[in-house]
Amino acid sequence: MLMGDSRDGDPRDDPQAGAGGPRIVAVTSGKGGVGKSNFTLNAAISLGLSGVRVAILDADLGLGNIDTLLGATPRYNLLDLIRGDVGLDEVVITGPGGIRVIPGGSGIPELARLSEDELTKIMASLTQLESQTDIFMLDTGAGLGPGVMGFLKAVRDIIVIVTPEPTSITDAYAMIKAIYSENPGAEIGLVVNMVRDAGEGRHVAEKLGLVTQRFIGRRPTFAGYVPNDILVRRAVMRQEPFITAYPQSAAARCIRAIARSLEPLPRGVTRAAIGPGAAQVAPAAAAAMASPAARAGNTAGATRVTATGTGAATRAGAARPYSGLAGLLWRMLEARFQVFQAFQVSQGGGGSDPRAFSEDKPADTDQS
Repeated sequence: MLMGDSRDGDPRDDPQAGAGGPRIVAVTSGKGGVGKSNFTLNAAISLGLSGVRVAILDADLGLGNIDTLLGATPRYNLLDLIRGDVGLDEVVITGPGGIRVIPGGSGIPELARLSEDELTKIMASLTQLESQTDIFMLDTGAGLGPGVMGFLKAVRDIIVIVTPEPTSITDAYAMIKAIYSENPGAEIGLVVNMVRDAGEGRHVAEKLGLVTQRFIGRRPTFAGYVPNDILVRRAVMRQEPFITAYPQSAAARCIRAIARSLEPLPRGVTRAAIGPGAAQVAPAAAAAMASPAARAGNTAGATRVTATGTGAATRAGAARPYSGLAGLLWRMLEARFQVFQAFQVSQGGGGSDPRAFSEDKPADTDQS
């Protein structure tokens, strides 16, 4: 559970329960340009430098830019993997702290309209990372498009990035509302980026929390803030992660504090037992989290995917006994079709082929 206490109960009620697979954390935002991808990359590196094995899937398929922020030029991307031209090892790029990045590809519209068979190929490849990963981070696209919501319906731990700008706050509220509506079991952490100081970060989080509590009946956990730091922009222009380029910068210190709240803990150990965590993180955010090993005893029920409509390769009711990363992709696929079908109903009918839809987002090269 994201920055919270582990939940008891039927593991089948937990969208992320699996047989000891990596912990999956999705990072998203209501609008583009708020620094979502930069946060994901630098938080992952912070975790990697502390000994956590981290992998990132640039899940903004077709518009990914994690590799650009890293200063890397991948020779291959997921489209090459799908076509069978290369293996996963040739697609993955390695970054500071030993993190592994699976590039989503930029300027490749086909990746925004993947079929079920193509997703199946990705799923089969990603299972190779199961035993080598403690935390698997998804850097989603921005907004409420079907592809984004498909990911967010399939995971439990979600971080929403917001800035103090009114448009960002409004869109973050819409995103949080959609997540709680589509995925009631989600645990949302709120990171306020590009703030003047700690007070502004807490103010934005409190303001947004009050609104969500009033109109939704729930509020996200305040996970922390990242200041508006000129060194972040400088690192972006140099195509270097700021946490390694300027490790003593204010932004880097805040990223490390937030990342500490994501680190897996031994089973039965809470942050309260080992002392306070990051000073900027709210008390609830510093509570115990279940480590990947803590979920080893959970056995998720077989995911069932029922896709209908033109081009749907999955037979209704077909059992998919996958957990971990493979289970994530099947749940995402199921969620995608549910969102597509709901969209079709709202538009008065039509086919349910996901290739008819795609999402665009502004380039996320702003700070953190």
